[in-house]
Amino acid sequence: MDLTVRPIADGEVTAFRANLRRGFGGDIGSDDVDEAAARFRALVELDRTYAAFDGPTMVGTAAAVGFGLTIPGGTVPMGGLTMVTVRPTHTRRGVMRAMISAHVDDARECGEAVSGLWASESPIYGRFGYGAATERVRVSFDARLVGFPPGDGVGEVSLVDADENVELLTGIYERALGQRPGMLTRSRPWWVHDRLHDPPEWRDGASARRAAVLFRDGDAVGYALYRQKDKWEGDLPAGAVDVSELISVDAPARLDLWRFLASIDLFPHVTYWNEPTDLELAWQASDRRRISRSLFDALYLRVLDVRAALEARRYCEPGTLVLGIGGVDGEVATYRLEASADGAECVPTTADPDVAMDVRALGAIYIGAAHTLPLARAGEIRGDAAAIATLDRIVSWPIAPWCPEVF
Repeated sequence: MDLTVRPIADGEVTAFRANLRRGFGGDIGSDDVDEAAARFRALVELDRTYAAFDGPTMVGTAAAVGFGLTIPGGTVPMGGLTMVTVRPTHTRRGVMRAMISAHVDDARECGEAVSGLWASESPIYGRFGYGAATERVRVSFDARLVGFPPGDGVGEVSLVDADENVELLTGIYERALGQRPGMLTRSRPWWVHDRLHDPPEWRDGASARRAAVLFRDGDAVGYALYRQKDKWEGDLPAGAVDVSELISVDAPARLDLWRFLASIDLFPHVTYWNEPTDLELAWQASDRRRISRSLFDALYLRVLDVRAALEARRYCEPGTLVLGIGGVDGEVATYRLEASADGAECVPTTADPDVAMDVRALGAIYIGAAHTLPLARAGEIRGDAAAIATLDRIVSWPIAPWCPEVF
């Protein structure tokens, strides 16, 4: 195999998309080539694509989108790795490794302290240094059986055309952005060409996307994006409301949106694929058992610059630890972390580590997920009990990290 990895040229966009769609089992529709290629160019800088070639034949695809990732107390630049496929004739021959290596070099050159991705197959990315940094909860319930406390009459929901109200939705999202680690900054092209893109083939027999905006005293404080799917069981309505995104500036606004979604006539079955793990919904329902909840892994992170990443975030408790971090190549780098509520200093040191882990485990705990003690019990974080307990207190965060979207 004569393998090379390089960015694609403008004339290779259609070939790249064809390989990408083939990798996920699909095809390019004959009527969407130009429009989809324009969307692709709007979302992805061509010099941040990593196409693998065996001689002249494209056999792998990958790309990165630059985001700001919210972390405890701030935001850090993140390279969002996406569109990763390998032609089935070339799997397990180092193609993916070469593309990820190209991405890591590129992200470091762009000053991105972390790389993030959503894993189509969870076993793949651990060996490349990515740890599961956020989790998501899929919730579903029959609104006829789940009661919520009555509202105070302050919030009012309006249905809007999302495409004509991008600024309205953006304003709500940006107000909510800093409240929880794991969220991503969104550019205007990202809103238009990704979050609000709604082709019929994505609907699976459901309606077009609806947008419900909650106003409180004239102030927009939350929104829900959802679809409806009509169904009848005998003579009884059994339609479904499928929520794709629910964002609010505070908990009362979130509850008002849930009240609305649970009150749509003829559509009692409500599902949301991506609630935070510390969701309050079950505590608000009159019968918590009626809310079905399933846990899944979500955003994976690889820390590319340990010093920059650890100094960028804030910490709930002060503390000092020497950390030994094993890289993907097996080499171990050691850092002294002096953490506080105001920030941190992280410097290389030759001292013996108090706690040792590989970069995958560091990615899993970086934005405050409560994974430190389970990872230690699993043998992924090593050190004496007191040092591990100190690490847990330092890196934990009172609000669970959550990523609201796949990229």
